[in-house]
Amino acid sequence: METLGKYLLFLVMVSFIWVNPVWAQGEADIPKASLVNITAEGKINGLHCYARDTQFPINRTVHIGVEKDYCLMTPKGIYHLSNLGSEVTSLHVGHTMRVTGKLEEVSKSVFVNKLDMLMDDGKFKTVWAEKDLAKAVTEEGWFRQSE
Repeated sequence: METLGKYLLFLVMVSFIWVNPVWAQGEADIPKASLVNITAEGKINGLHCYARDTQFPINRTVHIGVEKDYCLMTPKGIYHLSNLGSEVTSLHVGHTMRVTGKLEEVSKSVFVNKLDMLMDDGKFKTVWAEKDLAKAVTEEGWFRQSE
């Protein structure tokens, strides 16, 4: 009898999952991120320094070693640069930059498509672009299998 009870419980659980699968629950309830195009100008700084109200580091080497995340500080606020690693952003701390990408408005996080730096001649020069990275990965074979 005990085995029959366990078997019936198992059948009820399987039928519930079959009718109402866990992986399909709540998908409609998850809000889609609101992405808008953005071009913003400001200075890059570490989030740690921003949180401590430190504008720009005195010792860049220590700063780079401590910081993991960087932001673009603009007159309208700060934006987290979500897809740029510290190996890119740390090179431009304190410089006037222009970021072009997709902004997720709630988190103020920008998926950067292009990063431009203000040069001494007053013009912006592209220092990083997602399309160049994608081209390098596919055409130069960064992930080519060894023979």
